[in-house]
Amino acid sequence: RKKLGYGINNIRYEKMFTYLEENNIPVLIHVNDPEEYWIPRELSDTAKQRGWGYFEEGFLSKQEIYDETFKMLDRHPRLRVTFAHFFFLSNFMDEATRVMETYPNVNFDLTPGWEMFLGFSKDIDAWQAFFEKYSDRILYGTDSDNYKDINPQIHQLVRMGISHDKTEFIMPAYRALPIKGLDLSKETLDKIIHKNYVKFVGEPKPVDM
Repeated sequence: RKKLGYGINNIRYEKMFTYLEENNIPVLIHVNDPEEYWIPRELSDTAKQRGWGYFEEGFLSKQEIYDETFKMLDRHPRLRVTFAHFFFLSNFMDEATRVMETYPNVNFDLTPGWEMFLGFSKDIDAWQAFFEKYSDRILYGTDSDNYKDINPQIHQLVRMGISHDKTEFIMPAYRALPIKGLDLSKETLDKIIHKNYVKFVGEPKPVDM
């Protein structure tokens, strides 16, 4: 965002978002980062070394980036979009609820940063109710790839995060911190793990041999 000098709501993107909206094409967008990236004292040395802190002049605040995104959504209310990493709202249930209620075509995915399940664990009962209420609009995600050496632990983290009971267990990936499971119903788990993705992108086409 800093390098380009314009946001996702800029007129440069209008034709693209209009095309995606009119043709019912599903879109995955990564917006923002965890809030500690804007707070120097809370950011790890590793994150700082990777240039993940947004403290220098020219960086927008987290809220300013959200505001640009909402302006884009206001212009394209039929855009079918999934925001990665739960839209970085696991510490802000009221805002997550507002987004779900305001934009009925928005989905969140569960691609984890380590902080996401920590956020859920702070009010696990309320988040469990949120997941059950919006069970049609939450998608499974992992952020695993072909070079991470912790892919199995990431998969385990997401699976346990949504299915484990509400007693604490140690996070399998990223940081050895205690979190609680959301203990979701089987019906909701089936939607998140599989059905919502198929609804979002469509059934896979058979291979043309």
